[in-house]
Amino acid sequence: MRKIFFNIVLLLLSFHFWAQPGKDGTLTVTSSTQIVNQYSPISASISAGTNTLSLATTSIISLCPGDLIMVYQAQGASMTTTNSATYGTISNYNSAGFYEFKYVQSISGNILTTQSTFTNAYTLGGYPQVVKVPQFSTLTINPLCSIVPKPWKDTTIALTPYRFGGLVIIHAETIVNNGTITASGYGFRGGQQNANSLFPMDISTYVSTSMSDGGEKGE
Repeated sequence: MRKIFFNIVLLLLSFHFWAQPGKDGTLTVTSSTQIVNQYSPISASISAGTNTLSLATTSIISLCPGDLIMVYQAQGASMTTTNSATYGTISNYNSAGFYEFKYVQSISGNILTTQSTFTNAYTLGGYPQVVKVPQFSTLTINPLCSIVPKPWKDTTIALTPYRFGGLVIIHAETIVNNGTITASGYGFRGGQQNANSLFPMDISTYVSTSMSDGGEKGE
């Protein structure tokens, strides 16, 4: 009986070591545009069933054991591209929209190991990213203040283009929100408007690279 009890105690101690809600303490937001998340693109695809990933850089994200992260892939769906009324129809979402929360077990250089394995696969062409999720005991947002994400945009790191940002993700035991938490206008980019003041009439094509034929589709 004592042996069983001892094993249970070890299991509980291990859980509390890796899962640390409130580990980042308290935060009071006093800025109109405060970013609380850190982001890093992923430099290699992730296979389902593995528990490691490769960060494109560690210069813009700081991670240690017990940190909570979210892996998210924003794009990568396949769509119909024929010049017809079906243009833009999604034929396969692939891994677009997949996300998972994980606790960091260890990090060595740019290789991050998570406490558990990934359920889904994430492909590099769909711009997967790691978002560090702050774990607050109490989060207070003052009036006229706001939490926003890093804008979703193209960024070049070591001569390689990546795309990341656009998400606000928070873990907090208590939130006192007298301001706002918003990602409006920070996510997918809209298409450019038609170059003319009036949209053209009698255009028979569905797909064109000419702005005179109509406005661009957004992301």
